Amino acid sequence: MLRFLYKHILRLPSFRGKGRIETVLRARLAPRLERVDGIYMDLDPIEWCQIELLSGHVPERRTADLFGKLLRPGDTYVDVGAHVGFHTLVARRHLGHQGRVIAVEPQPYNCNKIDANWRVNGFSNIIVCVAAAGERNDMVELNSQATSDRSRLSLCLPGVNDQPLCFRVPLVRLDSLLEQLKCDRIRLLKIDVEGYELEVIRGLGAWVEKIDHVIAEVLDWESPSARTTDLLALLANLGFELKNIEGASWNAGENLPENNLWGSRVRP
Repeated sequence: MLRFLYKHILRLPSFRGKGRIETVLRARLAPRLERVDGIYMDLDPIEWCQIELLSGHVPERRTADLFGKLLRPGDTYVDVGAHVGFHTLVARRHLGHQGRVIAVEPQPYNCNKIDANWRVNGFSNIIVCVAAAGERNDMVELNSQATSDRSRLSLCLPGVNDQPLCFRVPLVRLDSLLEQLKCDRIRLLKIDVEGYELEVIRGLGAWVEKIDHVIAEVLDWESPSARTTDLLALLANLGFELKNIEGASWNAGENLPENNLWGSRVRP
């Protein structure tokens, strides 16, 4: 009804007070902001991950709590597969104004939501890269996703929600990107790319030595695939101690809360 009234007012000739009426109606029609764990978010009531946030549920609560233990004011946080930006906001809360957040997300819709969610919190120290991360610099063609679920786009798994419309975005190596952005050191790198985590890590090259902690999604931890086995071996060979998000030493096949593996840098 409000939308119909707004359209009707817009079509009317100019009259005294028309602008004020339009302003009031626009405010009523604007997306409703929700506060999730102390963070404001502009949420879409159609997409299931955002519906979860609308319900007041904090996704990956224990992972978010780990952020508070790892991140300090002034640190740099990189989020690969940032979706609509909830974890970027959690990180920003710990990093403060002097910290830096880099979000890598290939879906234009999700990137727009990240921008909106940062704007409503008055945050500015973020760089959003509309791209996918991998082990080469190239262009990649991806399928648009169903409006009900834009969180499971994958470069290596079957397209659960693929739609006919395609779009092209850069495929970037993280070492190239981090050099371009003149980064110094990364305190935490979070990777949630639906099975493509191995390629993301390989794309770090020598830059991996400048990363203190990695949190990577592992969906098949009960019976690891060859890809996951290679990922675990690579992280261990690169000097990361493998833990669950509660800090306990972890081995393949053991329970992995929230499907997130924590790689903590073992330094001499």
